[in-house]
Amino acid sequence: MSGVLACAPVRATRPVRLIIGTAAGGGNDGFSRLLAQHLQRLIGQTIHPENEGRASGRLAASELLRAPTDGSVIAFLPTPLVYENLLARSQETLNLAQFRWLGGVGADRRVLVVNRQSGVTHFGELLARPKPLILAASNTSGSSYVEPRIVSHLTGARLKPVPGYSGGARNLAVLSGEADGVIGDLASLDPLLQTPGSRVILRLNELTDPAEAPAPSLASLAKGDDAAPLLSLIAATAALGRIFALPPGTPPAILARWRSNLDKVAGDPDFRAAATARGFSLEQVAGADVEAALGRLFAPSAPVGPALRRAMAVAGA
Repeated sequence: MSGVLACAPVRATRPVRLIIGTAAGGGNDGFSRLLAQHLQRLIGQTIHPENEGRASGRLAASELLRAPTDGSVIAFLPTPLVYENLLARSQETLNLAQFRWLGGVGADRRVLVVNRQSGVTHFGELLARPKPLILAASNTSGSSYVEPRIVSHLTGARLKPVPGYSGGARNLAVLSGEADGVIGDLASLDPLLQTPGSRVILRLNELTDPAEAPAPSLASLAKGDDAAPLLSLIAATAALGRIFALPPGTPPAILARWRSNLDKVAGDPDFRAAATARGFSLEQVAGADVEAALGRLFAPSAPVGPALRRAMAVAGA
């Protein structure tokens, strides 16, 4: 009992760092900051958001790995880290399974959006077009880079993701005509879709209502033995949504408290109204379910890793 009492003042007064593993200006940054604002109101504790979006969130994950385990540091870790783990491109690749997962809020409705300057009106045009479609991407481990490679591998369409655009810079590149399009979450790409001639030409997972984005699904076009594992990979990664974690080794009591905090803000009417008004989806994934999903993806016998590496190799990555 004395230990619990000793911890109470710290919980009430000590600020909490929220490491946001994306660059400022993107949809996930906006969502994380909105969640922090309402979480601060609900738990009566100051939340300090800070962006560390370099290397598709790897540096944010590295910071969380070294953070104290007293509940004073939490992080939003972007799901492209799943691709990074599966590709295992370096010995420094982090094992996502080692973190203590609070859960996820929202699910990504993955779509391919093109601008008017691209001259493309529907995905079928890409199947016979020799000129590649230039897509703005973050870096070679990000979903905006990896997923175009998967689409090319499964459909034969020539997509060329160009890395170097972080956060909101991807949208700006497409708006300016520097790139033809981008793959991302439908809510994050809404600024593009407000411009004349921009449109969704492909739905990568089944969460987007065809009435909202009338375009073919990747599942309807995918071919080859790698179709099933890669479609399931995109679906599983998107379903995790925006996932939040504590450092490895965080005590169970602190993990339980932070899972409760996330549940509290995810169910709060004011937060939900504000998030819905900005187009964010709010499906919730429990922390235990995040751990289970990552365990399935990273299991030694899982087919997704080899299929993803084949997709990247065939596409010329």
